[in-house]
Amino acid sequence: MADDAQKTEEPTPKRLRDAEGEGQVPLSREVNHFLLLLTITIIIAAGGSSIARGMTALLQGLLEKAGHIVFAEKELGILFAQVLRGLGVTLLVPAIAIFVIAIVASFVQIGPVFTPKKIQPKLNKISPLAGFKRLFSLESIVEFTKGIIKLILVGGVGAIFLIAQLPNIEDFMLTSINLVLTQTQSLLVGMMASILAVLAIIAVLDLFFQRARHRKRLRMTRQEVLDEFKQIEGDPQIKARIRKIRSERARMRIVQAIPEADVVITNPTHYAVAIKYDDGQMEAPKVIAKGVDYLAEEIIRLARNANIPLVANPALARTIYAACDIGEEVLPEHYQAVAEIISYVWRLKGKKPNPDGNNANFGASDSRAA
Repeated sequence: MADDAQKTEEPTPKRLRDAEGEGQVPLSREVNHFLLLLTITIIIAAGGSSIARGMTALLQGLLEKAGHIVFAEKELGILFAQVLRGLGVTLLVPAIAIFVIAIVASFVQIGPVFTPKKIQPKLNKISPLAGFKRLFSLESIVEFTKGIIKLILVGGVGAIFLIAQLPNIEDFMLTSINLVLTQTQSLLVGMMASILAVLAIIAVLDLFFQRARHRKRLRMTRQEVLDEFKQIEGDPQIKARIRKIRSERARMRIVQAIPEADVVITNPTHYAVAIKYDDGQMEAPKVIAKGVDYLAEEIIRLARNANIPLVANPALARTIYAACDIGEEVLPEHYQAVAEIISYVWRLKGKKPNPDGNNANFGASDSRAA
């Protein structure tokens, strides 16, 4: 009871799926009973007369042959086969309809659910002690009480209907057999329609009751919800730890790379891209570090500490950040802008291009090609 009191959280979709896989579904038997009785009522209303005439003809044939029946094994076998054949022809279609509805009734409520675990043998199913506990459990008492109430309501409605029809029933003795069959059909359909009205209300109430009880039975504690979230999404603490490790490694790479940079192009605060160019060894400038927001601020701070020039060019910083990964050369369409920045930085430092470098003028070459 204490554990149930702690189950305050609604079941998660995973919990509902797991329960469905184990055969725990909110199935209302009252809905099944209503649909079966509705099917029988429709069968009686649509074909009750033909079924009654077929049964009458079969019984009439047996009575006509009553004096000639030989009570021998072979003859009785033939007679029994003829009776079964007659019953089959008369009741085959109604029987198939009832069988189909019995299957469809559950399908309508819970959809296509296949639960092999439900049919697996379990020791507690054959245990007398477990059976005794189930017999006197709260759920069994509730179902028994519902059955008594249903019996009283259905029986009361049927009795009231029949009492109201007693004058018409008394006239059956004075009418022909065909008229009796027709009137009996009308009487049955009327009585079953009255019972169906009551069963419809019971079925709707029971359907809501079963679904509410099903969700209540599957309620979870807050710890169970957290454990399930960890199982699906991963432990938040572990994920946070992984993000922290990745951030630390990225920062270490930046710390090592920034002192080698020639210039850092900034947004000026949200983006930062560190560029390195050695005109004696590189074909084109290379991105050796980049970052946004926190990492951008870290790159700018490290560049200032290492006396690396900072050049604010928001459009170029965003473009290079999106187009180039760390370790890649800048794209040819960025040569001109990057060359101007590097030339400006070299002039500040008093550095001259390497006369042996075969691509010292990559920016000018690209602009001529363009």
